[in-house]
Amino acid sequence: MFESFAPGQDSISRLNVSESLFSLCSELREMNLIEVLQAKSKLVSVYPNPFQDMIAITLESQLVEKLYIDSFTMEGVKVMGSTKIISRSGLQTIRVVTSTLSGGIYILRISSSTYSTTQLIIKK
Repeated sequence: MFESFAPGQDSISRLNVSESLFSLCSELREMNLIEVLQAKSKLVSVYPNPFQDMIAITLESQLVEKLYIDSFTMEGVKVMGSTKIISRSGLQTIRVVTSTLSGGIYILRISSSTYSTTQLIIKK
């Protein structure tokens, strides 16, 4: 796809390289780059679920990045403010104290600049 050229070669070879780069960039734009980035981080598990006063969130990440953990009621009201942590590369477990939550069903959101996922959690 790419042609090499040496100084002094005509502009046709350079044009071919430019066209190839433009084509590659167009293909990358057509792909959903967010999906590519999301493959770098993934939620492995949230346990125990149902929980009482603490949950453990296990994540696998290939990036070192800031993660935000939020909890919402089923009506969308934020009940637990953003817990900000710095993830590290590899498998890790994050423990979140949930003693201030009343019994019920909640939406747990874990997000970063490249990743976002939600999971239903149940407090006994």
